[in-house]
Amino acid sequence: MRVYSRAVKTPLLLLFLAACAAAPSTIERVAQATVDAPLPEPAIAREVYAPTACQARGGVNPMVFLPRAKRPIVGREFSVVFASRGVAPRPNDLCVLVQSLRPAVPIDFSPYGFPGCWLLVNLDTTLVLPTEGGLATWRWTPTIPGVHLWLQLLVFAPGENAGGIIASPAVEIITGAV
Repeated sequence: MRVYSRAVKTPLLLLFLAACAAAPSTIERVAQATVDAPLPEPAIAREVYAPTACQARGGVNPMVFLPRAKRPIVGREFSVVFASRGVAPRPNDLCVLVQSLRPAVPIDFSPYGFPGCWLLVNLDTTLVLPTEGGLATWRWTPTIPGVHLWLQLLVFAPGENAGGIIASPAVEIITGAV
């Protein structure tokens, strides 16, 4: 039986520990590969509702029609159709689309003459959408995955409530990668 002195064992142990420390462990390699690889972005388009709908005198609020077969994917056109009213005949009222890249704190418009109407999207950008047969179409081709976008249509509808504006549900969109 060979006996090593403590003086010989200590340098061998230090060399072994140094070699182990220099080579990345399997866990570190997997973790690094996970960080380096881009995560697939979900492609989502969904309606977001307030606690209540606008209380229009005609009883019919604007609606959102999301495409069933298409998702918001980078490089492909994506569209959302808004209706000035939920049922025909739909008037060609002035429609303004509110857009934001930030989540909003819902604001109740009831105190301002719009009972039950909620602004669900920050007023970062507004866009007048032309209507045809009471339908307004918003088209967009995403260029960056992971973009989070909120939309809401405000319809100027004189006589529907004291303020003359009714609101659609909001739309939340997250663009996905190809």
